[in-house]
Amino acid sequence: MTHKQYRAVIFDLDGTLIDNQASFVVAYQKLCDLYPRVLKKTSKEQREELVMLHRVKDPQASFQKFCKNYGWDTAPSFEEYWTLWLKLYTDSAIPFSDSAQTLSYLKENGYRIGMITNGDSSLQRAKLASCGLLPYFDHVIVSGEEGIEKPNPLLFEQSAKALGVQISECLFVGDRNETDIAGTKNAGMDSFLVGTQKDLLGATYQNEHLSALKNICN
Repeated sequence: MTHKQYRAVIFDLDGTLIDNQASFVVAYQKLCDLYPRVLKKTSKEQREELVMLHRVKDPQASFQKFCKNYGWDTAPSFEEYWTLWLKLYTDSAIPFSDSAQTLSYLKENGYRIGMITNGDSSLQRAKLASCGLLPYFDHVIVSGEEGIEKPNPLLFEQSAKALGVQISECLFVGDRNETDIAGTKNAGMDSFLVGTQKDLLGATYQNEHLSALKNICN
């Protein structure tokens, strides 16, 4: 198959280059080391309850309920706990096994490499630095610094401009239909959907392995 010639590849971070689930497990293990009387490394139930705090409507109330249910009477305040958890999580960012080698291949072959990630500036940049992938990137956009999020096409246009290429010369790599692929559609940019989820929007390419980029960018 003949592939289009690109000059830049732009990546999403979470779920694309970083294995969030593995990162959560490592962060939880570190948390258990700090509070071994209450938290058990083998307890999938405890881990999932704490990991899910960032998704619930009232995380403080959920944390207090957790402490009551497990008799954690010496627990830190919610604010102290949350600060600690975010540090453990960002310090534990784990890249997928093929992330570094794929980025290295692109770098060695002259591609400009960018990133567009949704989220809080300090958290996203801390994870990117922690996982060891930051040196590969020529430009990074974090939505928390811009006031807009993917799938807003302005972020994709801004990234292409910063990398010194045209939209048509970029390939965006992400793992989510609603933000990553929708964003490329809005901007008129080609896309690579990584993972096994159903392609709902017609990505240009899809493969469960990030390393498949080597067959496209050759």
